[in-house]
Amino acid sequence: MKSKPATLMLTLLLAAFCSGQPVSAQNPPKPYGPLPSSAQLKWHQTELYGLIHFSTTTYANLEWGYGNEPAKNFNPKEFNADQIAAAAKAGGLRGLILVTKHHCGFCLWPSKYNDTYSVKNSPWKNGQGDMVKEYADACKKYRLKFGVYLSPWDRNHKDYGKPEYITYYMNQLRELLTNYGPIYEVWLDGANGGDGWYGGAKEKRTIDKNNYYPFEKIFELVYELQPNAIVFSDIGPGSRWVGNESGWAKDPCWATFTPKNRDGENLKPVPGNTKYEEGESGHRDGKFWIPAESDFPLRQGWFYHPDQKPRTPENLWKTYLESVGRGAAMNIGLAPDTRGLLCDADVKSLEGFGRILEGTFKTNLAKKARITPGNVRNNSITYNVDRLVDDSWDTYWATDDIATNCGIVFDFEEAITFNVVRFREYLPLGQRVDGWSVDHWTGTGWKELASGQSIGACRIIETDPVRTTRIRFRITHSPVCPAISDFGLYLKSSGLNPDDEAKAEILKSMQQSQDYWNTGNLDGFMHNYWHSDSLKFVGKTGITYGWDATLKRYKASYPDKSRQGTLKFDYLHLDKISDDGWYQVGKYTLTRDKDTSSGHFMLIWRKIDGQWRIVADHSS
Repeated sequence: MKSKPATLMLTLLLAAFCSGQPVSAQNPPKPYGPLPSSAQLKWHQTELYGLIHFSTTTYANLEWGYGNEPAKNFNPKEFNADQIAAAAKAGGLRGLILVTKHHCGFCLWPSKYNDTYSVKNSPWKNGQGDMVKEYADACKKYRLKFGVYLSPWDRNHKDYGKPEYITYYMNQLRELLTNYGPIYEVWLDGANGGDGWYGGAKEKRTIDKNNYYPFEKIFELVYELQPNAIVFSDIGPGSRWVGNESGWAKDPCWATFTPKNRDGENLKPVPGNTKYEEGESGHRDGKFWIPAESDFPLRQGWFYHPDQKPRTPENLWKTYLESVGRGAAMNIGLAPDTRGLLCDADVKSLEGFGRILEGTFKTNLAKKARITPGNVRNNSITYNVDRLVDDSWDTYWATDDIATNCGIVFDFEEAITFNVVRFREYLPLGQRVDGWSVDHWTGTGWKELASGQSIGACRIIETDPVRTTRIRFRITHSPVCPAISDFGLYLKSSGLNPDDEAKAEILKSMQQSQDYWNTGNLDGFMHNYWHSDSLKFVGKTGITYGWDATLKRYKASYPDKSRQGTLKFDYLHLDKISDDGWYQVGKYTLTRDKDTSSGHFMLIWRKIDGQWRIVADHSS
């Protein structure tokens, strides 16, 4: 008969087996510091979205409408929410926030609380249109999250600055949150008070910034009607303004933040009257989890102006690294023109940026590695390093509590080339790491590639291209054990369409081979050949199989610089044969001191592990 302790142990083991968790997994790391809510966790995964500005202000060619721009001018005859949502989707955006009412006060939906200044009073669709609904429907169609911006400041409303306006504002907010959900973000602007139309008064109205708006009631209403939404403002509480409209966050940028009232830290902080500049970096010792949102317009202004041009895809990529890559979200301002469409240049910019993102993060080279950790928590598979490359935000590598500074080594059978590194912390346990480093193996030792302090929701580093067989990721400073959910190594895409990108990469690779040859580096010349025994080289003496044998053949035929001469390639044809295959026909010329030789070649290229490689070469 089994003893009670043995029976208890068997019961625990069976319970662990049935739950799919090892016994040691019952000892997860303890949370550290302020923690995100479930809504904030979902928001973090959104990362990239857009903010749409379109109103009577568009037709007046202004940035801020005064509040008297005629509703009769609002008539976007070609408006198509699908066109805008599709462009956002192509740009890699995961959500859209619509400015339903800007400071001018014009409402893009037929609000039952406004009978004088909304789409009801415009010629668009004979006053029967509902632009908010069309955007909400388009977001559902294209699987984008939908959010709303409702300006607290209203330069049109006659009661602005009075208690009656607060009732009006709360009614409209309830209307939006009730009729157009689900809503993932409610965006509160910090602009409040100043000159305006105000029902014809045409005067300046100043409010008590600390007390006029009932922000606590506003937050409560949002959470009551849309419990999965977050609220953006200078003080959050869901996400904070990064403090500039250029799109970048400081390095480091902490998700933790303590908002402060500009009139005195003894006063309660309120949107529109905070020390917003501190939002650029946040506070490592902040009391609340209020991560940064980096917002900026795609053009120079938030509203459409015909003399402005959009940022380039490469500029958007740079801003992405300086926002999402530093743990913030990236919010791109989109401005439809008077037709109600994004102009072609804006669409092309978004599409190019989307191709950069898709092409860059398509292949995680770290998945090819043998990963060796310095420590695994409880030696448990639950916290093992394979969690770093499983494409899940919900799993993570963690160490024992005592191992706060620890490293991981990624070993590759064949050298890889990369120039982008991305990694994340497991956010439900808080922002834990204060220092990290990424190193690469030079062949004789480790060399630091990049280092920093914060990680948080996402850290992305772009470097010059690195070719190596080993990478080391180190946590150099952490007050508690680290919990890392993701690690990836990538090669940045050019953002061209796939065929143009393939051609560009192949031609660049050929140029590199030519340069290697002309410096006498035959090993480098072979960098773009498939490093496999299945490589085929066809020459005058027959077929040579394998990378090593082909390199040996080259070195035997061209033992020194006098034999190697100067190489020049001329390209005759480069044609696609499949999605991952191209063939190339060209001419080579070797110029030596005493003679010149030339011939033709045909190469078969295949994309292997994200890089174009020569798998067959026929040269004669």
